[in-house]
Amino acid sequence: MRDDNALALRVSLATGLRIGDVLALRPQDVHADGVISCTCQKTGKPFAASLSARMVRALSNNANYLWVFPSPRKPTEHKTRQAVWADIKRAVRLCGLAKNITPHSARKIFAVGEFRRNGLEAVQNELQHDRISTTMIYAFSDLLGGKRRQFAPERGTNEGNSPEFVEKFVESLVENLGGVEALRAALWASLTEIFPDAQRAAQAE
Repeated sequence: MRDDNALALRVSLATGLRIGDVLALRPQDVHADGVISCTCQKTGKPFAASLSARMVRALSNNANYLWVFPSPRKPTEHKTRQAVWADIKRAVRLCGLAKNITPHSARKIFAVGEFRRNGLEAVQNELQHDRISTTMIYAFSDLLGGKRRQFAPERGTNEGNSPEFVEKFVESLVENLGGVEALRAALWASLTEIFPDAQRAAQAE
């Protein structure tokens, strides 16, 4: 991969920022104390995160007078998400990986790590999700992806609907969440957002 594209991915991995927000960083968004700050394009909310001194130096060295990630063809514009996406796809092919890896994969990897370090609420805050149910998709993406495939039967069978499959998957969730009560709390928070009448009924009791 190009060095600047790899650097953009490392920033997303370290902060959970969407790749579009990473690429839109300006030199004044990268501070000497190691903090990067910006306004997220999708939510309009302020964002701040700390980076290592080495990464801050790399960002400063990559920047021009307008952008931290300038377009190599149009220096007055920043690099596009499509350019990073295409570079990742080339790297995946060259490595012979049968994986659907995209720039957004970095955000999911961050969510899984942050969930294990600090819990579901921290992930929701860092990713600026309004719904905890959305956060769960990110925080559990390793379970919903790799471990689901690990438990899944051969194609063309109905064993994926079997009680044994469901039991193994639930056991994996319980283990990674830290217990049945943690799983119950996460599911309750998610379902009461999907079914607000249930939440109101519970509060009325």
